Amino acid sequence: MEKMLYKWFIAQRNKNCPVTGEMLKKKAMKLHADFKEKEGSFHASPGWLSGFKTRFGIRLLKVCGEKLSSDIQATDPFKHKLRNIIYELKLCEDQVYNADETGLFWKMLPDRTYVSQTEKTAPGRKAEKARITFLACTNATGQHKVKPLIIGHAKKPRSFKAYDIPVDYRNSKNAWMTANIFREWFHHCFVPQVHKYLLQKGLPGKAILLLDNAPCHPPEDELKTADGSILVIYMLPNVTPLIQPMDQNVIRLTKLYYKKHLLLLAVGKEMF
Repeated sequence: MEKMLYKWFIAQRNKNCPVTGEMLKKKAMKLHADFKEKEGSFHASPGWLSGFKTRFGIRLLKVCGEKLSSDIQATDPFKHKLRNIIYELKLCEDQVYNADETGLFWKMLPDRTYVSQTEKTAPGRKAEKARITFLACTNATGQHKVKPLIIGHAKKPRSFKAYDIPVDYRNSKNAWMTANIFREWFHHCFVPQVHKYLLQKGLPGKAILLLDNAPCHPPEDELKTADGSILVIYMLPNVTPLIQPMDQNVIRLTKLYYKKHLLLLAVGKEMF
């Protein structure tokens, strides 16, 4: 029965169908009734399910991303178009940039904890959902990491007073990216930093910035320098989850490291 159950499980995952523990138990009950392998009743208990997952190396993961909603066939034409643009402009990898923004619950603590054997529950506090937006940007070599852009609620946070912050800070009503903020960041933050980096590298002052088609991003003709040497290229909406460079762990790891340092800061005095 378990062999047939595992075969069914693999077939579902090959179709990218989500499979839960309850689904496994229901299917096991049906297969057991069909095969009638053992005398007596079979309840597909939590203990049996735990053993079944261990025996067949099944683990639980969160369904994430939008790759299954993307058009895989459209990626090759876009990559071909991008290669042609890079060739025509005579750019190297140092001159090809990508930027993407994401939300960060910057005060949120873990919702899981280890407990002692005497604790039957794990009481906690209400989750702190103070949110900011941060924009990550770097070139294809990873050698030039553009100063992060942070968008918060406050226009002039008191904690920044008399402090040289290592980020570019802007504010909006809901701490989200807006077209005006992005336009201002491109011309007054991104372009000057790119010019300075390319000058130091002895490269021509030309570059392209790859972006997704988020509603908060202005049209292409508003995101280029007067001489057209630095400009934006938008990725197709249906290929972005597959080829967005910032989605290839850059943003995830940034959040991971931030959360790690937040927790160390929160308990640092007690730990050390």
